Amino acid sequence: MTSALGFEIPSDPTMWIVTVLAGVAIFFTYNFLFAFGPDKTKDGLSFPPEPPGKHWLWGHAPLLPNDGTHFDLKFLEMAQQMNNASVFTVQLPIFKRMIIVADPDIIHHITVSKNYHKSWTYKFLIFGPQSIVRTHGDEWLVQRKTFVFGFTPTYLKDMVTTMCSKLERYLKVLDQDATNARTPASDMLHRAQIFTSDVIVQVALGEDWGDSYDEKSDFLENIGNPYLAGFGNKQTSKLMEARSWLNEMAFLSNALMSHPLTYIFGFAERQRLKELTKQVNELFGDVLERRLNEFKTDEGKMDVPAGKDICSLAIATMKKGSGGKTFSLTPEEKINVIEQLKTFYFAGNDTTATTIAWASWLLSQHPEVMTKLRKELDQKNIFKGFKNDNAIEGLAKNGPTYDQLNDCPYLDAVIKETLRLYPPASTGRYVADPEESYNNQYKLGGAVLYVNPFIMHRLPQYWENPNDFQPDRFVGLTSDMYSHKFLPFSKGKRDCLGKYFAMIEAKLAVAALVQRYDMTCYDEKETVGTRITSYPIGGAKVYLTLRSSSGK
Repeated sequence: MTSALGFEIPSDPTMWIVTVLAGVAIFFTYNFLFAFGPDKTKDGLSFPPEPPGKHWLWGHAPLLPNDGTHFDLKFLEMAQQMNNASVFTVQLPIFKRMIIVADPDIIHHITVSKNYHKSWTYKFLIFGPQSIVRTHGDEWLVQRKTFVFGFTPTYLKDMVTTMCSKLERYLKVLDQDATNARTPASDMLHRAQIFTSDVIVQVALGEDWGDSYDEKSDFLENIGNPYLAGFGNKQTSKLMEARSWLNEMAFLSNALMSHPLTYIFGFAERQRLKELTKQVNELFGDVLERRLNEFKTDEGKMDVPAGKDICSLAIATMKKGSGGKTFSLTPEEKINVIEQLKTFYFAGNDTTATTIAWASWLLSQHPEVMTKLRKELDQKNIFKGFKNDNAIEGLAKNGPTYDQLNDCPYLDAVIKETLRLYPPASTGRYVADPEESYNNQYKLGGAVLYVNPFIMHRLPQYWENPNDFQPDRFVGLTSDMYSHKFLPFSKGKRDCLGKYFAMIEAKLAVAALVQRYDMTCYDEKETVGTRITSYPIGGAKVYLTLRSSSGK
């Protein structure tokens, strides 16, 4: 049978049912994936312009890379095609409309003036629904107050000694690279993760998981990574397994934008994620129980322990809030703390490790910058004479202080210039009100607002020679002279809790690397990928030579 419109009408009742169900499925799938909502506000304001090349069905998704490289590279290309546009809209399945924001004034509006809620896209991270990166309002404020002291300069001044002791281990591994003829080039990202993981576990969790560097574990050997094969005990092995899945999930979250069927039918991935989340929660739950046990007295109450790791400081803050009564954590409170510990480890570890790796890679291509930095470090007596073979012994006692490291303006400039070129992360915000707008210019409501420092840091209207590594651009500038256009750690109340931690850790590591090694670039075509944070896909490899061997 044929309809008046020429369509074939099934005569079999079963086919009727199948046809109707298929039509309903298509209708709801289309609305789920592509229902974008109104194009304009009641006042007639439209979304920012779109780049060319949009597919009639899939939007801009086919333009995005599917090889693991960061979407920001394509977004930057789009901005350049649009005459260095600092705000534009892309249409994507699942995410629907996404506004790419690289304009300092609009970013200030989003993150400071309005402080819009974090985007629902954060659900793709496995930090958990109670992670401080996902919560809002009073819940977020309580979390911030509970953990903030462990990330303040006051606290970090005492932690530099701990960082120096971990630095000693890190440099011994790099010394082996520098003197081993079979090591063609050092993977500076993986090597930096030795250091940053060791530091964050000690400072945040109050434990030492790096005291078995020479032990082997089946998991670490079997994943085929020579860096990991020599790193870790049982706990570290479990954590590295969790990291490997986290990285895989980060790639999956990117795939969701260009491969929406993965989002709909990825049942096996979701089940695996659920299982792994349980394992990681158990790992960090055991850490929390050990810290709680350190508080317990014979009377069953809690006293502040001598150690001042961030987890213990948070427990002490929560105990203080209990009014001095017998103190314990409910299961819900324990999950809350566990999710913060996961966040601090996975996000904090990646952020600083990538910064150290990028800085090493950039310095290896700019010997004039390295020479200038060495001169400043020598003048400030920071790691002076560090090229001596035995200089790394006793760093916990003889290393630089927090104040000494922050009294090096050129070192500060090198780290900031690295963060300008390779900011570790962006932030996503969302406002549901369809009438929300910016300055009577653009409609914002109903779209994911992707605040993008990578693009902003590379636009010529904000930075001269934006693609060049020029640390001198930061020398002599006060933060208020570039604060709105320099955004490595976000802005406003929701800025990065660990920004001071990351800066001092990166300064310490880079100062030591520059003073101890000569570095030569392995591959000048390194590119940016994404997992928890952005990272150098090739590991930012460099050739290391001990300065004592080179005579420099």
